[in-house]
Formats: sequence, structure tokens, C-alpha cells
Amino acid sequence: MVIDTLKKLLVRKIVQFKVMRFEFGFVSSAYSYKRKKVFFREVLLPTKFLIEMGEDLKDKEGSEKLLYQIGKNFTWNYWEALGVSEVKNFYEIEKYWKDAELFMEIFYASSINHQILAEKLLYMQLRNYMICSEGGTSSFNLGTFAGLLGRTIKDKQIEAVEVSCQGQGREYCEVYVGLPSELKKKVPETEIITSEVEEYNAYDLSYKLYNRPVSSFRGTSLLDLLREDIFSYSEGTLSLLGRFRFFPLEILGLHLLERNLEGPVLKASYEVGREIGEVLPRNDVDFLFNLISALGFGVSVPVSIAGELRVRIEGYPYSKLLNFNFPYLRGFIKGLMEGSLGGEYEVKPDKYLLGNNLQLLLVIRKSG
Repeated sequence: MVIDTLKKLLVRKIVQFKVMRFEFGFVSSAYSYKRKKVFFREVLLPTKFLIEMGEDLKDKEGSEKLLYQIGKNFTWNYWEALGVSEVKNFYEIEKYWKDAELFMEIFYASSINHQILAEKLLYMQLRNYMICSEGGTSSFNLGTFAGLLGRTIKDKQIEAVEVSCQGQGREYCEVYVGLPSELKKKVPETEIITSEVEEYNAYDLSYKLYNRPVSSFRGTSLLDLLREDIFSYSEGTLSLLGRFRFFPLEILGLHLLERNLEGPVLKASYEVGREIGEVLPRNDVDFLFNLISALGFGVSVPVSIAGELRVRIEGYPYSKLLNFNFPYLRGFIKGLMEGSLGGEYEVKPDKYLLGNNLQLLLVIRKSG
């Protein structure tokens, strides 16, 4: 099937220029930024995962601040790994911020505009931005803006507030990012979350070593699913079956969520996995695990043995902050299988091994 114009736009933006690579079991970014070569391992997540988790946590004390802090820590460390030089004059952030906006417009929003209002105060306007376009909100996303700007100017006190949200019926989202003192002047009625920044040194040699693609396997990638019209792409939105929006997240972001919020991650990934499973065009195990591989979680090989399903995963995404209970993957697989195949399933990690990459063995049993 011929890839339409919008799909060609996706390929031109992120594949032709080698910004991102989509392979069987692997999604990664490898490019030179400001003369520094960088490599990042990514996974594709449904935006509804963040929405479900936000709904589950919204009435729990301290959870909003924790999500915000995770987002801020994530992008601070990500920007650090890019080797972004500290901006001495705030008005010089343009040379980095434009790059960030152009990248975000590929998957995260249809358009982003900004305006520098004062020293250490930035205004952003976003259309069709991720979870907001689906009626949800998340302080995780808000924290990512604080981390990006904060690391650009090497100021850990930078925070972000949202004053208007498309998810609440507005025409677009409006966000202010800056020092709390400046934010209070501009939006005195809005509550400001303040958060510390922790640096992890996560992008070390082990990160590069264990996240290398497994070249000996061939199978379904995201680009194959685009050709088959299972995924589609239009104006910053990557969509599964026209119903579930997906976005790439560098794995440190997921691992931070899993380490700090294991239970909510497990629950939210199960809920969205079940919803997706209910509408998939094929109800068979091979298709389900080809989909999981295409989303970047490693090369998945399912084998039925003695009434149980054993899934070997080669090249599961690795970072030093990995939660070895694998809550997102377990919840998502359980949800996919129950939504698609019916019945109830128990998904457990049996063993893992760090060799040339991270190898994981899952055991899945039907219960009841």
C-alpha cells in the first residue's frame, strides 16, 4: 500500500535525516547536536496512559507534585546529555528553544509558539498538545517544560504553570515557564509547584552498550504498521487505528515513572492496554507481540509450552534507573491479551540477564 503524503512527511522529518530509527524491537534517536553525537533509546507510549495515571492519582496527596518532579528531573537530565551549553544571557535561549519546539511539533503538538516576556520568564502557546487534545491533563508534562528551560539556563529554580488548557475546552494551551518570583507577578492566582532537581548520570557507557539494536532479528516495525494503516500520522499526531494517540518517550522518563509510581503505572498501562486490545484488527498472540516489539520494547518471541506462554525479549530498554519488576510492560501485555483474546491472564517476569543487551523472560498464564 502506498504511503500517503502525511506518512511521507513523517518519514522525511525523522527517518531521512536519521533523527529517529524505527526497527523491529527498537526505537532510537542518533544524531549530532551542536557537534556532539548523541544516542537515545525510546519507547512509544499511548497518551491515554498518562491520562489514566493522572486520574488515578489526582486525589492522592503529593502525587501531583511527584509527577511534576519526575517530569522536571527527566528533561533536565535529557537536556544535560545533549550537552547544551549554559546560556549566559536569557534572550539567547532562542538558539536552543527553537530546536526543542521543532522536535516537539513532530509528535507532541501541531504547533508551538513562544515569547520571552522578561528575564527568566517565557510564555508558550501549544495547539493539539498530547494529552490535552484528548481531554486530559498531567503535571508530568508541565514538569518537562520546567526541566528544559531550567537546564538551558542552568537554574534549578525554574518552574512552570499552565493557565489555559485545550483539554478543558480552550482553543489552545498556555504555559508560563520561569522563576517563581516572575510567575507570581504574571499569574498571581495560579498555584506554583516547586521542585528540586536530581542529576543521575544515566547516559553512561552501559546505556549505549545495552541499548544497541539486535541486528539478527527481522520483523514488524512502526513503519510497517504505518504502511498497513494500523498506525497513521498527521500534523504532530501518531495514532493507532485513529483512536489512540502515541508519542515517543526516552526511556529514562518511563523508568523514573516506574521507580516512583510502580502501582499506578501497572494499573494505568493495564487499563489502556485492555482498551487497545478490544479494537485490534487481529486477535492472535503473534500480532500482539509484534505490536509490542514495534513500540520499542525489544524483540519479543512468544512460545507456548505446557499450557503457558513464555515470552523471550531481546534488547529490553535499559537504564541505570530501570525497575526490574517491569510494571509498564506487564500491565500493558495483560491488558492487551485480556482485551483481545478474552479471559484473565497473569504476567510475571521469570528471569533477566545483562549480556550483550538486556534479555527478559516473561511467563504468562491464563487464570480462572
